[in-house]
Amino acid sequence: MPEFRQDLVTGDWVIMAQDRAHRPYDHGGGNSACPFCPHNEERTPPAVLTLEGDTGWSVRVVPNKYPALTPEGAVVDGRIGPYATRTGVGFHDVVVESPEHDLGLATYTVEHLAQVMAVWAERYSQLAADPRVQYVQILRNHGRRAGASREHPHSQIMAMPFVPDRVRLELNRAHSYWSTHNACMFCEMIEHELEAEARIVMADSEFVAMAPFAPKMPFETWILPVRHQASFGQLDSAGATALARVLGALAKAMNSTVSDVPHNLVLRTSPTQAAPDEWGSVHNSYHWRLEMVPRLSTPAGFEIGTGVFVNVATPEDAAKQLKTAICPV
Repeated sequence: MPEFRQDLVTGDWVIMAQDRAHRPYDHGGGNSACPFCPHNEERTPPAVLTLEGDTGWSVRVVPNKYPALTPEGAVVDGRIGPYATRTGVGFHDVVVESPEHDLGLATYTVEHLAQVMAVWAERYSQLAADPRVQYVQILRNHGRRAGASREHPHSQIMAMPFVPDRVRLELNRAHSYWSTHNACMFCEMIEHELEAEARIVMADSEFVAMAPFAPKMPFETWILPVRHQASFGQLDSAGATALARVLGALAKAMNSTVSDVPHNLVLRTSPTQAAPDEWGSVHNSYHWRLEMVPRLSTPAGFEIGTGVFVNVATPEDAAKQLKTAICPV
C-alpha cells in the first residue's frame, strides 16, 4: 500500500509508491497495443465514469493501474521515531480523453475539449464528496520530459486526504489579502491585468489567459474564470465550453510558438468541504485556475537550493508572442 512520509526538516509530504516504478512507457511505440485505444478496454481497470459518443465512448475515466494512492482503508497517522507517516489513502484516476490515439489539446474540437472539461468537473465533484478527501488535484502531463508515460492523450485526477503545503501557502496568502483588503487578490489581479494588457494572451467574458507577473518557467500561462469562483467544482456545462475555447486556443498558440514542447497542465483549486476550516473566507478569498507550464528550462542547483527560479523569458514577451499566434496582426 502507498504511504505518505513527512520530511522532518521541511515538513513536506512524500508519497512512497513502489508500484509506480512498474509503469510502462510507450512513447514512439505506436497504438496497436495501447490500453487506452478502443477495443483494448480490458487492458485497463473498469471505468468509473464514461461519456458516450456517436460510435462508442468519447471520454473514459479509469482507476490508474499503477496508482500513487489507493481508495481502500482509512486515513491513519503514525510515527516511526521522530518521523510522521500517513496511510496512502486516496484516489488516482486516469482520464482517457479521446478514443483517437494521436489527438490532444491543440487538435481537439472545442466541442470535444468541452466534454473533457465537463468530465473533469464531474469526477472532481464525485471525489470531493468522499469524507476522506480534502484536496483534488487534476493534472495533465504532455511528453516524457513532463512525466507522461503514454502517448495516448490522457490526464489524471488524484484525491488526497490532506491539503498540500503548496496549496496551504496560497490559501494563507489569499486569506491574508482578503482580511486586509476585503477583496479576492485573484480578482484584483485579473482586473489589473485586463487594464494593463501587457501580459494578456486572450480574454473573453468568461475566462482570461495571461502570463503571470513573476512566472517560474518561460511561457508559463494561467487561465482563470473572470467571475469569482473558488472551486473547480463550480464549473457548469456552459463554463466547460467557454474554458475549452480558451484552453484549445492557448494550446494551439503554444504549439506554433514553442513547437510541441513537453508541458504540464495543473489545476489550482480550493480544498473540499472535508478539509479543516482554517480559511474562513476561502470561498471569498480563493480563485481557481489552470496553469500551463512548458518545460523549456530545467531547474538546476540554484533553484533546488534556494527555491528561487531564474526565468530567461519575460512574461510580457511571452504573452505578446502567444497573443500574436492566436490573433495575427
